[in-house]
Amino acid sequence: VRATAFSVTALPAETTFDAIKDVFLILNNFDIPKGFSREVVKGEIYADYTQLTCARDPQTLKYYYKTYNNQTVKEFDLNSFDSNSKEILVLNTDASKQVFENVNKKLKPTK
Repeated sequence: VRATAFSVTALPAETTFDAIKDVFLILNNFDIPKGFSREVVKGEIYADYTQLTCARDPQTLKYYYKTYNNQTVKEFDLNSFDSNSKEILVLNTDASKQVFENVNKKLKPTK
């Protein structure tokens, strides 16, 4: 219900970039952090969490995703693949870790 309310009331995006950004902002409301949903089995804790969030642009055949360990949105374009290929391609979505950018040097005094 909340997802519908967010998506119906969001302002129309002017570009595909803005639309995908808005989709991720809406989906962020439903992320499950580690430990929120958990179960203890024989003394060991098992936790559910949002491992991957994805969106797609059906017009351009581009898919976008971010993972629990790296919140940077990544893109892959289905148009760049050979649809006749028999080769199966895989991607380790957890290969890259989140980097926090230090912006201290970008700070400027107010005018």
